[in-house]
Amino acid sequence: MGITDVSWDVFVRGILPFTSAFLYLLILIYFTLLREEVRAYKYFAIFFICFSLFLIGPMVNMLPLNVMQKYFDLLRNILFFSFGIPCLVLALLLEAKIHTPRQIQALPFLLGIIWSIYFAASPPLKSGVILSFPWGVPDIPASDIYVTQAVFILLVLSSPCIVIFRNMNQYKDVSTQRNISILCLNILWLCICMCAGLIFQKWELYYGGASSTAIIWAYALFRNIHLNRLKFKQTPNLQYSLQKRDICDENINTGISSEQMLVDKITNYILSNYQKNINLNDVIDETGISRSKATKVFKEVTKSTINEYLTMVRIEHAKSLLLTKSVTVTAFDVGFNNPSYFTTVFKKYTKQSPTEYQHRAKKPNAISV
Repeated sequence: MGITDVSWDVFVRGILPFTSAFLYLLILIYFTLLREEVRAYKYFAIFFICFSLFLIGPMVNMLPLNVMQKYFDLLRNILFFSFGIPCLVLALLLEAKIHTPRQIQALPFLLGIIWSIYFAASPPLKSGVILSFPWGVPDIPASDIYVTQAVFILLVLSSPCIVIFRNMNQYKDVSTQRNISILCLNILWLCICMCAGLIFQKWELYYGGASSTAIIWAYALFRNIHLNRLKFKQTPNLQYSLQKRDICDENINTGISSEQMLVDKITNYILSNYQKNINLNDVIDETGISRSKATKVFKEVTKSTINEYLTMVRIEHAKSLLLTKSVTVTAFDVGFNNPSYFTTVFKKYTKQSPTEYQHRAKKPNAISV
């Protein structure tokens, strides 16, 4: 049997990325089995799938599949830059407990889609040869594609890492700091390798460097799951141990289910913090379990969503405050940071505006709503 020689270029650009893609899929399977313990599971899952497809691209290009190559090139780039990288950013922010407005969360997706449209308007580039497509394509130099991709990667991946490093002091737990730092450094390494590979057109660095992140990701994310599991098994101090024992005893004596205990924890947190600018993410963080499980259990037990309950609590307290305070002051006192939005929500739940409610309440025979 003859021995086939594999060049360094084929190994770094083809075999290594393909192996890393397989490793990412194994990580995804493991995460799926333990998805209730991974706060940002759905974002990580999308990233792993898109990145795996992206990494097997060079191997596909080495196969005699001329017709499929150009379309797979187009597909893997669009998926990775429109959905993979943006989901990675959201996963990182969620794991780091950095709350951002929806407009900011949508920005990576918007930038990714814009670049993908620009990329789709031109043909995928392979060895400097322009491939033909059924639609007409403009004469876009390869260097323009590389530069715009590098700018997108640098902007989208480095920005959240900088924000997290600037707020690293908010993490009191040293283990959490180290875990978040590893994730950020790994993303920055991915950013550096891909940008440098694009600028200098060194595809060994572009694909080889990106592939090396699989090992670091596996270590960091497995470690994150391990630390989360330990939090439920360890008792850091005597007070925590006594509280845990009391809760267990109460649960046994009263017959309260774990689902009801979770609902009580959520409702107590909302009742104690509704006046603050809290949202669903804050409530989920307080529970210490995944978003999907918390929302599902709360819905099954209370027949309403967490957001609906939070809004209901705020509106009920607003009714009392409106008797002595202005609409604007009341809005801020019950956790709304926009009086106009408060008016809209109040009218939706009570069928009257806050001002109308105040006027009716001042009448001698006013009927409470």
